Amino acid sequence: MRGGARPRRDTCLHRTAPQRTTTRRIACQPLLLGIMLRIRAFLYLGAAFTLMAMISMVWHATRIFEQTWPWWAFGFSLGIALLVLFGLFEKKKEEVQLLIARMRSWEQ
Repeated sequence: MRGGARPRRDTCLHRTAPQRTTTRRIACQPLLLGIMLRIRAFLYLGAAFTLMAMISMVWHATRIFEQTWPWWAFGFSLGIALLVLFGLFEKKKEEVQLLIARMRSWEQ
């Protein structure tokens, strides 16, 4: 095409709000179900699906904006969150060890 016009890309913007909400629920339900039923496999799967949904959102944002800054923002945010999480683990070491001991008694 001439004149700088670009062909329209499929950016998943055609999804309605209920469809996006359903996708988020499907990602979060195993995580919550694993906590409620105390089943470690559901907890791990829920965490993996939630992470996968977050990465998918960043990937779609990168395609929409045609820039790489969403990946940078995601990386910095994830790094800061991990530093805060490890700091909390170090500050409340005994409580975290008790929580881990309780989780080991959950079903596999």
